[in-house]
Amino acid sequence: MTLLRVEDLTVNYGSIRAVRGISFEVNAGEIVTLIGSNGAGKTTTMNTIAGLKGLASGKIFWNEKDITSLSSGRKVREGIILSPEGRQVFPDFSVYDNLLMGGYLFSKEQNEETLQTVHELFPVLKAREKQAAGTLSGGEQQMLAVGRALMSRPKLLMLDEPSMGLAPLIVKEIFALIQRIRSMGTTILLVEQNARMALKVSDRAYVLQTGEITLSGMASDLLRSEEVQKAYLGM
Repeated sequence: MTLLRVEDLTVNYGSIRAVRGISFEVNAGEIVTLIGSNGAGKTTTMNTIAGLKGLASGKIFWNEKDITSLSSGRKVREGIILSPEGRQVFPDFSVYDNLLMGGYLFSKEQNEETLQTVHELFPVLKAREKQAAGTLSGGEQQMLAVGRALMSRPKLLMLDEPSMGLAPLIVKEIFALIQRIRSMGTTILLVEQNARMALKVSDRAYVLQTGEITLSGMASDLLRSEEVQKAYLGM
């Protein structure tokens, strides 16, 4: 079943066309990744889907319903949740309070239930729940950002550069957790510069270059693609 469908999406920044008529879809239960170099339009695409950036043209469908004009808040209520690039935790608030901000739509009882799941995935967040978020390591802050997104009970979790700036061992841990989150029933749209790791955990992938989709297919096939290897895998 197609959960998200993007048709002919075009997004501008003033006179600069950042995204140029791209189309793609995400099926329920999948991990789909968008890979590409800096400036390819990946983050712009995610922000537009989330309702944080306006589009010049195109359509966005959710369960075959046109949600192009919905506000970011309405999209959150639909279950479309973005964990943004750069983590963007609230540094002076505790880990616990950061997590609760993700659950603002839900009751105390519902948040406590979701919090148990988040703590099972990220035990360090339970251990550090009274600690200021700004004092966490980079990897812990990324876990907090993802945990906060999970508190919103996403049907589609959009992860923007979850491995950015993290040590290799932490990167492996983050990607293992992404697979666990999918196994719990959450569909994932992933934007990631670490193409090798992203393709290894994904079902399908799209390659963006200067705002256009130039390749798409099964992630395993793209991982073996000579073109992808030369451009993104350093081979």
